[in-house]
Amino acid sequence: MKLGCFKAIQIFYFTIFTCVGFAQGPTANWYFGDSAGIQFNNYIPSFSLNSKLYFAPEGCAALSSSNGGLIYYARPDYVINRDHDTLENGHELLGSFTSTQGALFIPNPIDTSITYFVSHSVLTHSYSVLRRNETQPLGYILNSEKNITLAVGTTEKTTAVHHNNGKDIWVLMKKFNSDTLLAFLVTEIGFHPEPVISILLRDSIFGNLGQLKSSPNGKYLAECLAVSPSQYPIAGRIHRFNNETGEVSESIGIASNSFAHYGAEFSANSTNLYFSQNGSPPMGGGVIQYDLSIFDSAAISNSEYHIAGLGQYSLQIGIDKRIYGSRTFENEYLSRIENPEANGPNIIYSDSAVYLGGRTSRLGLPDFIQSYFHPAYFDYESKCNLPVKFTSYPVGQDSVHWDFGEPASASNTSTVINPTHDYTNEGFYTVEFIVYADSSSDTFSRDIYVKKTLGLTGSSFSDDVCDTAHVINANHHLTLMKYNWNTGSTADSISINESGTYFCFMTAFCDSLVDTFNISFLPTPNISLGNDTARFVKVNLYYWR
Repeated sequence: MKLGCFKAIQIFYFTIFTCVGFAQGPTANWYFGDSAGIQFNNYIPSFSLNSKLYFAPEGCAALSSSNGGLIYYARPDYVINRDHDTLENGHELLGSFTSTQGALFIPNPIDTSITYFVSHSVLTHSYSVLRRNETQPLGYILNSEKNITLAVGTTEKTTAVHHNNGKDIWVLMKKFNSDTLLAFLVTEIGFHPEPVISILLRDSIFGNLGQLKSSPNGKYLAECLAVSPSQYPIAGRIHRFNNETGEVSESIGIASNSFAHYGAEFSANSTNLYFSQNGSPPMGGGVIQYDLSIFDSAAISNSEYHIAGLGQYSLQIGIDKRIYGSRTFENEYLSRIENPEANGPNIIYSDSAVYLGGRTSRLGLPDFIQSYFHPAYFDYESKCNLPVKFTSYPVGQDSVHWDFGEPASASNTSTVINPTHDYTNEGFYTVEFIVYADSSSDTFSRDIYVKKTLGLTGSSFSDDVCDTAHVINANHHLTLMKYNWNTGSTADSISINESGTYFCFMTAFCDSLVDTFNISFLPTPNISLGNDTARFVKVNLYYWR
């Protein structure tokens, strides 16, 4: 008897946003300091006065949608939703507001309804899973997915950058009083449990405070060593990073007078590096630039250029590709480097660039995935059976070129800033985006997942078996298919040894179905042949001579 097979409602897939004019991208909204915030509208920052981060002295984070609508913002111990309320079960997170980079949002590479929130406190990195759906669009955290330990014995440094495939994401952190760097890979199934481990330059095992930053192209890491005078003259370090393997291959120490570094940031094209110094003028403070065009210790040291300015703390690049600095305690302005890709005397610096509307900054600015600021970075939106929508954020481009990774299509390329493309089939495609500007180009490649209705059909059946155990296989061999059995299993098949009705709820991005299996174990047959008997057969033997 078939108990039921049907096609269920479409899986939830959506993008949450609020109307913010012409804001752009996942970094469009910043919240930090004492209820301070800025919002980028058409690449122009202006102050926001709706922040509920009443006191965020250091680590903080924010996340917006591809069109710039606010999704979440946070300090390390709690998350706030787009309505500026604490997220459901989003409080009492294992994070300290005194961690330099204690908060970071990592969206799932494929499923936009899932975001991972990384926090740091007491030498431990943890993460929680933030989920959204049609009935809870503001988000929530399940108790079973809250404060999951990621790494123990780590410093306050956290940064992230995309894998070379443009889909997966590396989350990087430094061990405490150690020369060890950990790189965790996040894929569509979540955090890989084992990090890639690299041993860094052994000039100092200290430097537990200050920022760690990846370059937007994922080729370098910058590390601040802000601890105490005992570690001088090394104030910062630059590492080569392989964003395909997650390994560090080479390190250079930076010596810069007697003041430790706290803030670090790269230009969008990843050719210049900036450090901010602890201290106050005239003895310290300000920002220092280094040219990375030649990765050599002497060349980098000789390129050092001090930018005039007051004391700086965190540095953070914006979607406008300019670099912002948080000023000394309780300052109502952010500083800004107007042209980070210029060198030395050609740099334009503004000490009071963005007014915070009477609110004040402190040590920290929000952290983001650093590849968001790559000149050719792009987002995409794939909804079931609709053309894929691409959104890019280039600044000062002369032209752009897209390759959608479907060579059989007659419309596989485009020169439009934000195009759409209608893919034929469900699955992964490698999309390449090139930005041309000033006789140079930047390329970003990304593996995207296209969602289509697959027309799933079930295999509901009843079966009478004599086995002592029986395997029910519901596998449809589809990428990213999810299985939920009434036994609690999430595997594609289960082994059973009792009669009963079993069902599996199977979900792809655009299709769902329920298959029901009615299994009856038959008793072992009782076969009797009666008493043993003997039978004699007369055989005649003949001998031939």
